[in-house]
Formats: sequence, structure tokens, C-alpha cells
Amino acid sequence: MQLTPPRVEQPKPSVAAGVEILARQLSQGKAKPTEKLPASKITELAQAARPGVLSAVQNGDTFSGAGKYEQAIGQYEKAIALDPNSPFAYFGRGKAWAAKRNYSRAIADYDRVIDLLPNLESAWIFRGIAKTMSGDVDGALADCSQAAKIDPEASDAFVCSASAWSARGDAERAIAAYSVAIKIDPKNAASYFGRGMARVDMNDYEGAIADFDQAIKFDPYNVSYVTERITALAAKAKDAAASGAVGPEPKNLKALTDRGYTIPPAARVAFEQGGVLDNENDYDGAIAQYGKAILLFPAFRDAYVARAFLWEIKGDYAQAIADFSLAIAINPDIGETYGDRGRNLKYQGDYDGAVADYDKAVRLDPTNARSYAGRGMFRMARREDAAALADFETVLSLDRNNVFGYFGRGAIGVRQSNYDGAIADLNQAIRMKPNFAAAYQARSQAWEAKGNHKRAEADRKKALSLEAK
Repeated sequence: MQLTPPRVEQPKPSVAAGVEILARQLSQGKAKPTEKLPASKITELAQAARPGVLSAVQNGDTFSGAGKYEQAIGQYEKAIALDPNSPFAYFGRGKAWAAKRNYSRAIADYDRVIDLLPNLESAWIFRGIAKTMSGDVDGALADCSQAAKIDPEASDAFVCSASAWSARGDAERAIAAYSVAIKIDPKNAASYFGRGMARVDMNDYEGAIADFDQAIKFDPYNVSYVTERITALAAKAKDAAASGAVGPEPKNLKALTDRGYTIPPAARVAFEQGGVLDNENDYDGAIAQYGKAILLFPAFRDAYVARAFLWEIKGDYAQAIADFSLAIAINPDIGETYGDRGRNLKYQGDYDGAVADYDKAVRLDPTNARSYAGRGMFRMARREDAAALADFETVLSLDRNNVFGYFGRGAIGVRQSNYDGAIADLNQAIRMKPNFAAAYQARSQAWEAKGNHKRAEADRKKALSLEAK
């Protein structure tokens, strides 16, 4: 879902609102005032801001949060034109430049922030990260260290240092820094993930898997966390095979989930309980059980897919997309999953993403009628009738019992004024699925066009009664 761009001209926010905006921007909601930069100083800065500055900064933050970095930079530059000494405008623009991977410009903006607010640890942290990304590891370590001196309880300062040590190839020091960050904030998923990656570098796969488990616990919808855990499991199994331990060596990542012995019994039980609740239409209970199965075995692809379908039924398409994406990360070779994600992307209005997924589904499994049916329904909704009809013809050539093949071909037949052929196809769809409201609705249009108003009205009423259930 795209965020509507904010209006450029807005009344100046109150000082209290300004403080909230600026404090949130400084460390993305994680920062707290320190003795060296107390809340009173932030309030003072908000009070001193010139008219329009806070509005422009707020607009920039909104655009940046939506990934519209060019528009964000334009708003921050408007704020800077109004107040060349606004640290918040430089800070916001620096983060936008960093998101665009223009680290030299980001560092220049962070330099300006630090000149204006030398005790703002967040600026040192962000500049340290930008320096790491630009290859200046020594400069990064100095900045991260300075941030920790300003606020010894700033966990991100130690994450900053850990990232720099990892860039230098010193996994041991990276692990030590991540461990400090975790001690300060034991619920930060990114810290566990970073430490897990460093442990992988040291071939400590057991420790890495434990860290990835913690990361997934606190952020279960992050594809990278699940993918890296699978990679670590594969590496661990490969090491075991090389050392003569019992068990086959996986040939690829999904091999670990292709063999039943890798799924813990408790995870299987939770998954099966989820299926029982699903069949009873207890969707919330089923989602909870599938979630339990995933916590016990984060590479449980079928659990992600099952949960995704329930999110879709509940109308939570963003969650459904997240779960289908995780399933794809675990096994990227199953075409149907792309089709399922494409359908939910369509519901979200991401038509380009939906097209890409439907096409990928067909490429991966060109003999799967369901994938063609999904793409055909999508194309028909976009009134791409010729392409949709080709898909439905392919569906029926692959599977004469696919109800959507008959429905889609019949619905397009109505549009193309082939009413007799349309009625024949829609009759078949209704025989196969007697509660198919859309098929009755489409057939009513065909009867109406043929002048059979009685049958058209009967089909309309039937469609409405089914939709009301």
C-alpha cells in the first residue's frame, strides 16, 4: 500500500508535537534523553525552530519512511533553506543519503549535525555506520566509541562497533560488541542476528543457530533471519558429514526441510493441531498453533504457507505476503507459492509485484493448471482478455476439472458476446461448484444479453443469496 504524500504546506506543529517528532527522528524511537543532551535541550531547539522548519522535517521523515528518498531530501533541503543551522534537517537528509547508498554525502550531513550537537550519540552512531559502509573502519570505530562514551547504555553504539569489527574481519571482537548490545537490550533482534552472522564466520554454527532463533523470536517475519538460519543448519550438517557423523549431507538449503527427520516432533504436533483448528474455522487458534510450530522449527515452510492462507482469509494481506515470502525464502523452487503471494500483492494494489510473481509461478511449473488459473484471473480483472483467455485455455488443456478454467473462459465469453459458449462454460463451473456466486452473476449477464430476463433475474438472486452467506 503506497503512502499518500503529505501536503507540503502545513501549519507549524506545536512545540510538544515538535519535540515528539524530533526525538523520534533522532534514534528512530529508541533514544532517550541523556545528561549531555537532556530533554530540555531538545525542547529548546524545537522552540527556537523557525516557522515551517518542523513541518518540512516532518514531511521529510514521512517521505523517508515511505522509501521516497528524493522527495524526502527535497523537504529536508527546504528546512535547511529556512534554517541553515537545523540539526534535525541535516540528520534526516543524512539518513536519506545513506538509504540511497551515497555515504559521502551522508557523512557530510552527519558532520554538520555533530558540529551543531556534539553530544548527540545517534549522530555519531549513524556516521560510524556510514563510515563502515564506505570502507573507513578506523573512523567508524572511533565514532562508535564516542557514541558509547556519550551514552554507555546506547545499545546501538555497540552494534555500530560490532558492524565495524565484522567489516574488518575480526569476528571475535564483533561477537563481544554484540554481546554488550544484547546485555543492554536483550530484545533487539538485529543484535542477535549480527552476533549469529559473526559466529558463522567463526564456524560456530550451533551458537549461530541459537542466535538466529532469538532473532526470529523477536522478529518472526524477517526473511533474512530465517534464510541465514537455514544456511547455518546446512553448514552444520555438512560439517557433521565431513567429520563422519551419522546423517546425509544436504545438497542445498531446502534439503534440510525435505527430510522429515529435521522437523522436531513438537513442531509437527503444533502444526497438526493448527490444521484441526483450521478445519473448525478457528482461525486465530490455528494461527497461534502454526506460529508455535514455526518457533520450534523456523524453517517449517508448510507452517508459513498454512498461516499465510489464514491471514488472507482474515483480510490481513500484509501478513500473508510476509509469510509467503518466508516460505519462498526457505524453498524458492515451488511455483504455487509465488502465485499465492501474487494474489495477495494484487489485493494490496501492488500490480507490478503481482505480475512478476504470477509469471514466476508459471515459469517454475509450466504444467501446473492452478498457476495459470491465478494469472488468468488477475489478467481478467485488468481486462487483459486475450492474455487471460490464453491462460484459461491452458488451464483446461492441463486439467479438465479446474472450475476456474471454465469460469474464466465463460466470463470472457460474455465480454466477447459469445453468449452460448459462455453459458455452456458457466453451467459447467456451477455444476462443479454450486455455491460459486461469481459464476451465477456472469451467467445472469449472458442470459440478459440473450433476452431471457427470467433466467437472468433468477441467477442474479442466486448470486446475491450466496454472497450474503
